[in-house]
Amino acid sequence: MTAKKVINGRFMLLGDELRIGGLSEVRRAFDMSNPDGAFAAIKLLRQEEDNPVLETFLGRETQSLKQLEHPNIVRMLDSGWDGDLGRYFIALEWVDRSLKDDLAARRPMSWAAFFDQIGRPLIGALSYAHGLEIEHRDLKPSNVLLTQEGVPKLADFGIAKIRSKVNAAADATVAEFRSSPYSPPERDDLVPYARDVFGFGVLALQILSGGKATDYPHLEEVLKELDLASEIRAILARCIDFDPRKRPANAAVLEQQLLDADEICGNRQARRSSHLWLQLTRGAAASITAVPRGTDPDWERAKNIILADLGGTVHVDYGFNAQTKETDTNTICVAGSEWYVRLKQDETRRERAVVMSAAAKGEEWLARWREHALKLPPVLNWTFKDPGEEAAYQGWDLLLDRLDKHKADKEQAAHEQDVQRLGDPGLRQVPCLRGGLTFRLVGADNSAGTGVRDHCGVEAR
Repeated sequence: MTAKKVINGRFMLLGDELRIGGLSEVRRAFDMSNPDGAFAAIKLLRQEEDNPVLETFLGRETQSLKQLEHPNIVRMLDSGWDGDLGRYFIALEWVDRSLKDDLAARRPMSWAAFFDQIGRPLIGALSYAHGLEIEHRDLKPSNVLLTQEGVPKLADFGIAKIRSKVNAAADATVAEFRSSPYSPPERDDLVPYARDVFGFGVLALQILSGGKATDYPHLEEVLKELDLASEIRAILARCIDFDPRKRPANAAVLEQQLLDADEICGNRQARRSSHLWLQLTRGAAASITAVPRGTDPDWERAKNIILADLGGTVHVDYGFNAQTKETDTNTICVAGSEWYVRLKQDETRRERAVVMSAAAKGEEWLARWREHALKLPPVLNWTFKDPGEEAAYQGWDLLLDRLDKHKADKEQAAHEQDVQRLGDPGLRQVPCLRGGLTFRLVGADNSAGTGVRDHCGVEAR
């Protein structure tokens, strides 16, 4: 029985899973140092002596991967020269398949599925790399690997460029390696990071369309055929612009543009199905229309004023009970552009909110109140018309879910602030006869100072 070849005393090469690339072959190996028995991918550069291109590829990939630690970038385990094989090697974490395998099935994806599963993590990895001044420069389906759980990982930094250490001579040796249509048509890299932005745009088009684009002339046509929100379409159009100066400046800029557009699209979708059904009390309507006491308010005018004020981004929070000093989850406060209103759930129609009071507030007052409230983008369709029970309850659920999370976040922040304060070395815990803990300032000589801090709601343990 022939003994298995072991690379660097650690990686036992297996006979299966051979992948051949332009300048290397990839073999699956057993990582004997891993207690979980994990596999590794061993990239073996072609056996050629004194080949400056191979040396450049090896140096580029290892130098890049040593700096990159990101959940969506393939981890490098080891690298070096294997004397027995007479070849350079790079050991990477083993990932079963690539996007190329999935793209071969030619199954188009929706934008929502693509961005959630592939686009968001991938652009995050590129943004991280660009933040370290590292460009990938060969973004294509075969270089996006997918774990068994479907997590995408960016691989193969063989022709990466590190902007802070540009080497013109070395760049010349790898300039001819291109992957059409994923590499842009320009033959130079005068605009930094533009190549990766173009590659991401083409990759998105290919996955969204099921691989319809085979060359540059097809890109614009494929984009026009896709069912996309106008915001997303405009961003992808800029990504694949043949003028690199018109593309997003780098992956970080592109990431923020995509996140902003995705939020807008998500808000729009939520607003279609989530309504907050309102009913005005006479007192609130009178305050809004400023009619004299005893005079019937102009109900339609009052409704229009409130709907106009709450139509965009608003700030919301639960009420506060001044007597108990506790949050009042039965009251919801909403601040629009000018009006501050208090809502309660209708006791007869639980899917409806009653506007208990409304007051026009100055900008300074509103600004102070907004500091601690939850900023709510236009995800709700505020209405005084019955939208139907399902849509009304969906609006309530959306609002309450976000308020509950905001409340929990504030409580967690307050708890952490208390922990930091009580962890001050100048504070010592002194037993309290009433069973709790009183925190007193104690000096280095154990003499108590004059300051005393109460428990302040932090649970004694």
